[in-house]
Amino acid sequence: MKPKSKSDASKWRPDKEGINASGILCWLECREQFRLQVVEGWRNRSEPEPMMFGTLIHWFMHRYYAKGHAPSEQEIHTDLETYSRQWHLDTKMPSTKLSDTLIVCLTKAEPILQMYFKRWAGDFSGKKYPVMTRTVQPVKWISLEKRREVKFEVDGQAFNIFGTLDGVFETKSHNEWIIDTKCLSMINAPDIIDTLQWQVQFMLYAWMWSKIGRKPKGIVMNVIRRPGLVWSDGMTSIDYIHKVLTHIQEKGFDHYFSRFQLELTKKDLLNFEVEFLTPVLTEMLMWWRGDLPHYVNWPHLINKYGRCQMFVPITQGDTSNCYRKADVD
Repeated sequence: MKPKSKSDASKWRPDKEGINASGILCWLECREQFRLQVVEGWRNRSEPEPMMFGTLIHWFMHRYYAKGHAPSEQEIHTDLETYSRQWHLDTKMPSTKLSDTLIVCLTKAEPILQMYFKRWAGDFSGKKYPVMTRTVQPVKWISLEKRREVKFEVDGQAFNIFGTLDGVFETKSHNEWIIDTKCLSMINAPDIIDTLQWQVQFMLYAWMWSKIGRKPKGIVMNVIRRPGLVWSDGMTSIDYIHKVLTHIQEKGFDHYFSRFQLELTKKDLLNFEVEFLTPVLTEMLMWWRGDLPHYVNWPHLINKYGRCQMFVPITQGDTSNCYRKADVD
């Protein structure tokens, strides 16, 4: 691998295109993946089911929280059809495999969305939840799926740090909490609780909120379990939906829908800036200037979803199954 050259990095500017939480995580995983995805703007035409499911769920979260009411089952079904039509318009020549993955995600999402909005109906009404919860409850939504940008200087270089916060709400005590939704195949409560303060995306969002003059009281992780029930041979979509609904009823709401919160202090946010964000961006800046070597981080060619999105471009130099983000924006 040739060393990183300054000219290679000129396609990406810290103060213009900037960096978000995903870009920071990509940098920490592998510099070559960072070069391909962040600097060059490459995207893989294939998409693992977990990522597609997460994108779909976030689309619905924004849609219904913006409307300010819990949707009916018919609304959910109709909007899933709308999502499918729009996805086929936006996706350039999807493969059969990718289209099949969408069908699976849409089918899994329908029962999940139906039960999610029953579990968290209090998010809209202000009334008590049907099941007791230990996390704070919204009484007023301040921000929903809004992109925020913060200018931050490192070693004389401005960084444009951006991110789209899922939501910010106010409680009865007038405290502001940041909430972000994660779709997981497994919900390991002890691990989530013990690592929430080390979650880059959550801490970055809270830090950004403080930098625009607000006072975040803390962060809430809104976890949705992605159904892992087997789709048996001969089973229709309707059969599978009923299977998931039955499983949720048997296991209880908390098996599929959980929330975890963490209160933050000014010191916590300062520590994030000093001990994590500044050192990471300093290293990224040195690389961008050509003062650090460039390499592929071999152990991260395989991640929790399988092969990383840039596996083939990195290992074979083949980008035929990829597209540049700038070409479709």
